[in-house]
Amino acid sequence: MPKPRLDTLICSSDSAALFGELCGATSDERRRELENKYQGFALVLPVDAIEARSRLDSLYEEAKRKLGQEITASITRIQSGPLPRVITAFPGEFKLGRTLWQDTLCDMLTGKRTLDGKTIPCTARLSADAECNELIQREAHILSKLGTDSQTNDPFHGHFRRYLPTMLGAFTADEADDRNGILLEDLEDFRTLVEVRETYPDGVEFQTAVWMFNRLLEGLGYIHRQTVVHGGIIPFNVLIHPEDHAAKLIGWNAAVVDPVRTFDYVRLVHDDFREFYPPEILEKEPPMPATDIFMAAKCMVYILNGDMKTDRMPDEVPDYLRNFLKSCLIENPYQRPNDAWQVRDEFDQFMRDHYGPPRYHPFRMPERKPLTEQEED
Repeated sequence: MPKPRLDTLICSSDSAALFGELCGATSDERRRELENKYQGFALVLPVDAIEARSRLDSLYEEAKRKLGQEITASITRIQSGPLPRVITAFPGEFKLGRTLWQDTLCDMLTGKRTLDGKTIPCTARLSADAECNELIQREAHILSKLGTDSQTNDPFHGHFRRYLPTMLGAFTADEADDRNGILLEDLEDFRTLVEVRETYPDGVEFQTAVWMFNRLLEGLGYIHRQTVVHGGIIPFNVLIHPEDHAAKLIGWNAAVVDPVRTFDYVRLVHDDFREFYPPEILEKEPPMPATDIFMAAKCMVYILNGDMKTDRMPDEVPDYLRNFLKSCLIENPYQRPNDAWQVRDEFDQFMRDHYGPPRYHPFRMPERKPLTEQEED
């Protein structure tokens, strides 16, 4: 392969003209290809070519931004054909049931897994179309990492890992349907915050928001301890159990591992929930625990029927709760709380001081309406 010419760099009008087409099949492959081309130019630059090196670095940063926009651009959902009834490209056999809910990226379906003569209920998270496969693969990678890093002899991990769904494996639907998916534990009784808002359009009672915020902070404290930032705490990715007051975080396709060291940034922004993202995500800066805390507080404003642009909440929400949530919504991430465990402890003490000891507050959701005519076997 011939070395890149210096005059090519000097005469290039933009990054596309300099680096040419990136042909990698995935965004990771395209990023590696771009890096190799950048290093090729860097090798031929004379030591004293300060202006040319500055030009190279500028075009390289421009190319990286364009690569990021490939994913952060809004994704148009493509209506897929009929789903396969039985998935065998997975240890054992998984029979698909009814669709629980859909978002821009995926379908969530019930089903039953049979392995070694035993049948258990499970949930499948299937990409909306082949264009979303890479994001589902990313989610599988992050969940595997978090599962592997869990220290089984540490009670902290054993207790708080419940805020992550257990992943049983990954699969491709079948030869005729090249969508990827991951198989999770049974999540049928959990509801998204989108469903909560649809059921309570005027907002939930503030006591309900309190226990949901507590669960979110505990889950975030767990993952932040493992140097992972979720980066996608939006209503579709927060699941709650109405009766048990449990919670699960899904949608790990935007998560960033160890951003302090890697300087990586969140590469997926859902246009429908743009108000949930803090400035550091929209400006493609490395996220931090404060990023997730901001988004968790936004979710509370959402279910309380607040204004997502101004963060103004209904008058029925107590002032002390409003003020606490707003303290987590400061635009500057360095002025925002950055420790989910500390926020959780302060919030718990804050509520005790103003409302008394914690008490179970009933919360009910109606039976979920089927999205499809497909029924479980």
